[in-house]
Amino acid sequence: MSKVFLTIMFTLFAILAFAQVNSDSLQAVLKYMPASVQSIEKMFTMVGPYRRSDLHASRLIYEMAAEKSATIGNDTLQCKSLLNSAVLCNELGDFEAAGKYLRKADQLAENAKHVELQIKVNGETGRMFVFNEQPDEALHYYKKVIDKCTDPKFNNIKAIVLGNIGGIFYEKSRDFEEKDMMILEGIPYTKASFFLAEKLGNTQLIINQGNNLALMYADLGKVDSSLYFLDAIKPLINEDNLKSLSTYYSNLGKVTLLQGSSESALIAYKQSLSYTMKTKAVYDEYNIYKALSVLYEKIGEVNEALMYEKKATTLHDSLVNAENFGKLAELQTRYEREKNEGQILKLQSEQNLRELQLTRQKVLAQSLAFEADQQRNEALLLSHRNEMQQLEIRQQSDRLEKGALQAKADSQAIRLTLQDNVMKSDLINRQRRIGVGMLVLTFVLGTFVFGLNHLNQSRKRAYEQLAKTNEAIKIQSEIMQQQTKTIAGFKAQMNPHFVFNALHKIQGSIFSGQTDEAALQLRQMAGLMRTTFENAHREEITLDEELTFLRNYVEFEQKNRTIPFFFSTEISGETDGLLLPPMMIQPLIENSLKHGISDLQKDGFVKLKIKARQGGRLLISVEDNGIGMAIDQASSKKKWHALSVLENRVQLAMNHINAENEEIFKITSPVEDERGTKTEFHLPSKYAY
Repeated sequence: MSKVFLTIMFTLFAILAFAQVNSDSLQAVLKYMPASVQSIEKMFTMVGPYRRSDLHASRLIYEMAAEKSATIGNDTLQCKSLLNSAVLCNELGDFEAAGKYLRKADQLAENAKHVELQIKVNGETGRMFVFNEQPDEALHYYKKVIDKCTDPKFNNIKAIVLGNIGGIFYEKSRDFEEKDMMILEGIPYTKASFFLAEKLGNTQLIINQGNNLALMYADLGKVDSSLYFLDAIKPLINEDNLKSLSTYYSNLGKVTLLQGSSESALIAYKQSLSYTMKTKAVYDEYNIYKALSVLYEKIGEVNEALMYEKKATTLHDSLVNAENFGKLAELQTRYEREKNEGQILKLQSEQNLRELQLTRQKVLAQSLAFEADQQRNEALLLSHRNEMQQLEIRQQSDRLEKGALQAKADSQAIRLTLQDNVMKSDLINRQRRIGVGMLVLTFVLGTFVFGLNHLNQSRKRAYEQLAKTNEAIKIQSEIMQQQTKTIAGFKAQMNPHFVFNALHKIQGSIFSGQTDEAALQLRQMAGLMRTTFENAHREEITLDEELTFLRNYVEFEQKNRTIPFFFSTEISGETDGLLLPPMMIQPLIENSLKHGISDLQKDGFVKLKIKARQGGRLLISVEDNGIGMAIDQASSKKKWHALSVLENRVQLAMNHINAENEEIFKITSPVEDERGTKTEFHLPSKYAY
């Protein structure tokens, strides 16, 4: 930084530091600053500390920055300078100048196609019309901002402007006959601002728009909607956010009053007043006093209503007086300042003129020195740039050479890879052709061999089957003749055996003098005999008939035994309509009762299991927990005789089924713990349907 530039900057800061120096002095200093991007950006940074303390000086700096930007032809800097000048003009109330600057800035932003600057210029134009109480024109420019905010990076600006649009509609509703209609037109914009702020995570904007929506819905009488937004923002408001808390409780008071809860409304308004007193927002304080006065009058507390009305009136008068006093003080200060400046200029005009001329000469000399230094620096910079460019050219040349070598190597590698791929492809194709040929040859030979083998096997099986068929026909003829004789003998043998046992038990009851019991046993025996005689002439009976007969038989046995026993049946598989020969199961149960558990003093049991298996077979088992066949030697002959008869019947029934690989009749004794007997046998599955 040269001495000339430092001198100008020091002078400028000195002018801004003393309010008594007029704008001409500031303008004179700014005028001699060089027209460059560096100087203009430095002017922007100088405004910061004095932005609020001296709006006029800040405006003058931005206006001079705009002139210098136009001099060097930098449209972007000129647009920014004019935009900032317009912002200050709006705050100073000079709307004519603000409009002129904004029109020029809009043209520059449009020519530069600088969307962000276009958005900011249109937004400030809308703000100018809001200050000038022209809401329709403000809406026009705010909507232009919304149309341009298509890029997500402008969402924050978009959210703020949407809220501004909603606020304009709400303000218009106060002077509009159809108030509700105007509020309803503004609510969608405020809602859009609220939800966009939620998406952006802009907490303060969420709170502001939530309060605005609560107020709008309260004016429309929609209590639930108003409470929804109040509940949404309440957790977001920190205790140090006094302004937002004041507005929140004021809105809550209005809503609870609509609900008819005057006490809750009083609490809310007083809470709002406590925060408002801390913020010293006198206009908000005045509105709360008015609301409390109306509320106390509504509930009949006239003294309280009068007290708050007096506070509101006093505050209103003080606001009016303060405003008028402020205007008078401003006029007086301006008059005194202009008067003092006039006197100072008049008394010191010659001295100031000489000092100014001397300063100008020094500035010119320093400016020339600065320009010379700048030219030398530019020459050095140009030299460095040339050296850097030459270095970059050499580096680029090296990179190009390396790239060419690499490209050549890559080309050779690709060519070798292609050749290798072609060779591999030819080899693979050749191997595939050989493989396919081998597969076809193998398939043909395999098919031929399989056909010959199958033909030989078929002939062999046919010869064997023919021989077996002839032998089977001869054997079957002999078996059928034997079956006819044997079955007749079985039936004639089994029926008397059962009757003898039953009569023997009834005889015992008669001899013991139990005539009633004997009569009952006789009736039961008669039923069992009738069933036995009927079944003796039938080749097959249904499983249900067999089970009914067995249950009657077991019941008959249980009543004639002094020691009780347990009998259970377990049926599984497809047994509906199942047919089986009669008197196949009863002899086994009788053996278990007579020879198996007869000596047990307690817990004797007989289990019957019938299972219809796949393959057309029926598995039947009878199990007891008696003494077992190995122990009961005395009655083994009788037992084996009965079982041998049953085994013969099973073999006859299963003769037409190939059972070479499976036992069709099996006796297991003992079953477990050296006790018990289990008899299992198979029968063909036949069904009545």
